[in-house]
Formats: sequence, structure tokens, C-alpha cells
Amino acid sequence: MSERDTEPLRPVVRLAMVEVCCLPETHPAYPSFVLEVRYGGHDRWKIQRPGRGVWSRSKEVFESEASDDRTDREWLADHRFGFGEAQRLACTIAPLLKVMGHTIAEAFEKEDDW
Repeated sequence: MSERDTEPLRPVVRLAMVEVCCLPETHPAYPSFVLEVRYGGHDRWKIQRPGRGVWSRSKEVFESEASDDRTDREWLADHRFGFGEAQRLACTIAPLLKVMGHTIAEAFEKEDDW
């Protein structure tokens, strides 16, 4: 019997997602303005709004995770980041988000309308 057979399996805890948002968590528009820094595998992270594509280094959002005009390696290099870089980039994108034509400032002003 090997040592592995006698040791109990241990759970692995892995951070998989961090939220970045300029609105307080209690604001009704919070879910609409939140960005996710989500684990993308191989120690790389992606920035996305749920169901809305992913951001590139140039702060452009792509609606799908595929690109016909680049190789997969080039596309991944432009859309996957180290954890710290992904957090910093998400923090620069978050204040610029618009949802249904509304900015973060407008969401603060019209809290009751959400």
C-alpha cells in the first residue's frame, strides 16, 4: 500500500475571481457595473463583465474570446494578465464603464432609478 493510499485527500483552495467596482456593494446598479478579474488558467487572469466579453491591454472589450485575425497565442497575450496587472487594469477600466449609456457618476445620482 502506498503512502498516497493511506493519506486522506486534502481540499485545494484556489482564488478564482475578484470583483472590481466603483459603486458600493449595496447600490442597486452594482451588479451592472462590476468587473470580474477571473482566473483564466496557467497563472493568467482575464478582465470581464459577466457575459460581456473580455478586455485587452489597450482597454478594448471583445465580445467573444475568439479572434479571427490573430493566432490564439497572440490573442491570449493581449487578453490575459498576471494577477496584479489584471487588478490594476480593471481599476483603470471600472471608472470609465457605461451601462445603458449611463456613467458611474449618473448611477450615483440616480440610485433610486435602478
